[in-house]
Amino acid sequence: MEILDQLAVGLGFATLAGINLYLVTFVTGLAIRLNWLLLDERFSDLQVLGSTPVLAVAGVFLVVEFFADKVPWVDTFWDSVHTVIRPVGGGLLALSAIGTTQPEYDVVIALLAGSATLMSHGMKAGTRVVVNGSPEPVSNFVVSTMEDMSVIGGLALMKADPKFFAGLCIVFLLLCFILLPKIFRRVHACGWLIWRNFAADSREDLSPEQHAALLARAPDSKPLWSVSAVTGRGKGWFQVRSWIVGRLVAVQEPSNRVRIFFIGKSWGRTFSAELPSDRPFVLRHEAGLLGEKLSIYQTGNTLLAQFRIPRREGKVHERVASALGASAQGLVPA
Repeated sequence: MEILDQLAVGLGFATLAGINLYLVTFVTGLAIRLNWLLLDERFSDLQVLGSTPVLAVAGVFLVVEFFADKVPWVDTFWDSVHTVIRPVGGGLLALSAIGTTQPEYDVVIALLAGSATLMSHGMKAGTRVVVNGSPEPVSNFVVSTMEDMSVIGGLALMKADPKFFAGLCIVFLLLCFILLPKIFRRVHACGWLIWRNFAADSREDLSPEQHAALLARAPDSKPLWSVSAVTGRGKGWFQVRSWIVGRLVAVQEPSNRVRIFFIGKSWGRTFSAELPSDRPFVLRHEAGLLGEKLSIYQTGNTLLAQFRIPRREGKVHERVASALGASAQGLVPA
């Protein structure tokens, strides 16, 4: 059972290191240095964490991270830099906890521990990007403080019952595995919106894949305009996942009927989804931090579709209203 305790401690260190590597290193080293934590022979390699050089370096970087981690967007830059540092540190901590084994096993342990650290780091970094999009600054400080408290609490729980804490880490990592694709899709969309707002020219033509997807739905139509867009929340007749980057395209049929499509890519496949104009709806728009937010509601205030458009694309809500005849139903500032 001793090896299970060592594996559990290694997994705990790897998971917590993805949240705050320096806090894990400094608190563990300080506990060893002050004899709050008495190590038996199984964990003798962790004794190095209590040395003066390790405590000094970890302490300096802990102070820097404490302040950087609580400033919006500075924390995102800090997390980006540590995308490599935290997995390496988590792998080294796990190896120190498990002890010396055969070289091939050391490599396997380091890879598995680094992957666990990378997953928890990805959850932390992705969550921070989402939080940074909120208009008020308090949430960033609150989330950072909760992360620090969870690391300290996790270290205490790992000391009391390493196997139980390892079980919690496994549940957390499974949750990361489920949520990370959604979080990274949102991170990619936010980064894309920022880039489009500051790009020299925000206009572009449809890619060959997008053009082919449009022709498959409207072969005899004439393109009127197209703008960059990111999908938001929606349900009903427009069941497209949120935070997908693509383009809103308006086309005119030979009968002069105007149709609007969203063309994007999901799971490597380019698709097109049409915004029907055969039912009453209301358009609401507002100016957001990253661009215009355009929401389409059905009668009864049911949200059907939502898009975020870079500011440099212009007043897209007016073009959509004109194309779909929404002005007769209502164009309302949100």
